[in-house]
Order: sequence, then structure tokens, then C-alpha cells
Amino acid sequence: MELESYVKVLMELSDLFGPSGFEDDVRSYIEDRIKDLGYTYKKDRRGSLVSFKEGKGEYTVLLDAHMDEVGFMVKYISERGFIKLVPIGGYDDRILPGHIVTFKSGDKFVQGVVSTLPPHVLTPEERQKPLKLKNLWVDIGANSKSEVLSMGIKQGTPAVIHYPARIIHRKILGKGFDDRAGCATLLYLMETLKDVTLPYNVIFVFATQEEVGLRGAQVVKEYYEADVALIFEGTLATDIEGVSEKDMITRMGMGPALTLMDRSVIPSRKLLEFIEETARRHNIPYQYKMPGVGGTDGGAYAIKNTEVAVIATPARNIHSPTSLIDMDDYVATLNLAREVMLSLGEYFKE
Repeated sequence: MELESYVKVLMELSDLFGPSGFEDDVRSYIEDRIKDLGYTYKKDRRGSLVSFKEGKGEYTVLLDAHMDEVGFMVKYISERGFIKLVPIGGYDDRILPGHIVTFKSGDKFVQGVVSTLPPHVLTPEERQKPLKLKNLWVDIGANSKSEVLSMGIKQGTPAVIHYPARIIHRKILGKGFDDRAGCATLLYLMETLKDVTLPYNVIFVFATQEEVGLRGAQVVKEYYEADVALIFEGTLATDIEGVSEKDMITRMGMGPALTLMDRSVIPSRKLLEFIEETARRHNIPYQYKMPGVGGTDGGAYAIKNTEVAVIATPARNIHSPTSLIDMDDYVATLNLAREVMLSLGEYFKE
């Protein structure tokens, strides 16, 4: 298959609604694809999808990507029909004003906008203050609370900020690349490896609720044992103007990022060196993610007797509706993921 065909898969995943705890649409998309590939799977009570590929060896490799994205939930509806939100995961209040919000109630989507006062009616001091989510309201065009309720929106209804994914100058723009990029990578591996006999078993995990505490992976690790866990993620690229070289967490255009340490896990040094050597052997560019930043599902699996490594696609403006991924970085991530999987038999012989 053409690697760049998976750019379309990533964009389709990006456009799906799926904040933590409400991953249904993403899960349905993934189920359809893995059924078409001939895989069987299970869904656990936390909502994660787990699929298996039997190999010939005694070892087991677990591959993880999380389906959820950051989003919001309805906290309160005023009598005049304005909606107050609370965050699901780590959304940045600074970017919210003026954005279009999409609510999902059953199979119905309703849009609104985060209201702001124009500068004409603000004092100079008020103009300088960043607006907090707790002080913002969403306007869906309703005139009363009863009208909002009639649209299917009530306390607890989930929401995301969403604009359709698109390509701009070999950059992919969209939302949810943390971690729809990882989900697309796992789907690519499932297609690539479906007819390959591997010298180890594989567990594919599409986990829920990573953004609110690795909750899906915490359940999965209680039921499945693996010798190695590879976590595929979308991570922070901060190579923009105004950020010094020493503060750039990752950079676009330099290939997938390997985690040295984050707030959830210190990856296996031996496994990391194997991945580096695999990348060099196949002339695949890679970089390191600045240590100490962020967290992944790797933190769940690392408390087992499992070696963990994290391979991530860098994305600018992460946890926003307008993230950017370099197409070449994404394709390099797919290449590295494939070559690592095809080489892991050698790793277990060491």
C-alpha cells in the first residue's frame, strides 16, 4: 500500500468526534477497518479495543494508541439559553474565544460559538486579561434553556472544537492528532503485518481516556501481559518563532520523536537504543523529545514487567483544533513503526 494513503486515514480520524469517555465514533471507524482486514477484537468495559495477532514465538509485543481527544462537557445552561462548559482533559483557555464548538447528543450534532465581548465595550485593563473558561459562554442561537434542551443538549453533553482536516503545503491541519496519529499508525501496522508471520505475538490496543489519566490503558494492563509495549503518540512540536532552541520540545521536519523520559515513564534504554539503531539502518530520520514533558499510556504498562518505548509524531499547536503535522514526519513514523516491528525478533534474541 502507498504510505501516503494513510494521510487520508489520519484526516478521517481527525474529523471524528471523540473526547475522553465519548470515543464511540472513533471506535466504530477503527472496528470497521480492522474487521475489513480480517482481525478479531474485543471491547472491554472501559471502551478500549483490543485485537490480537498470533505469532510463533513465546514473546508478546503490545502496541498502544489512545482514541480520545481533549474536549468539553456541558456544566450549566442559563435561562436565556447560554451554555457553560468544563474541560475534558488539558485544553488551553487562551485559545477558546470565538471558536466554533460542536456538541454531540446521540447521533445529532449541534454547533455554537464561544461568545466574547468586542473590544469596544472593554476597559484597557480588561483587554489585557486572558479569558478563562469559567467566564465564557457558548451561544448556539437559542433564546431559552428549554430551547437548548429541545436540541438534545443538557448537563453532561460532550463537545469539541472542530474544523475539517485539510492539507496546507505538505502539512496536515486538523484536531486530535494526539492521538489520532497513533491510531492511524496502528491501523497501518495491522494492514502491513496481517500476512506476515512474526516470531512473537502482538496485542493491538486502541485505548480510551488517556487524556484524563491513562484510564483505558490502566484497565488493559491488568488483563494482558507483554514483554514489550510500544506506545504510538502525537506529541508537542514547539519550533515556532519566539521559542529558543533549548526550549523546543520537538521540531517538525526532523522525523518521529523518541521519548527519553516524561512525567509518566522512563522508557527502556535497551529498547530505545534498538529503535535508534533500526532507524539508522533504514535511513529513517528521528529525534528525541525533550525529557520531562507530558505523559503517555506508557506509564500504565511500565508498572508491569514490561519494557516500554514511545514513538511519537510531532505536531504544532497540539491540544487545539488547528494542529499541524509535517507529512514527511508522519510517513517517517509509519516507516519506523514497520521496520521496528519487522526487526523485533532480533531484539528478543539478544
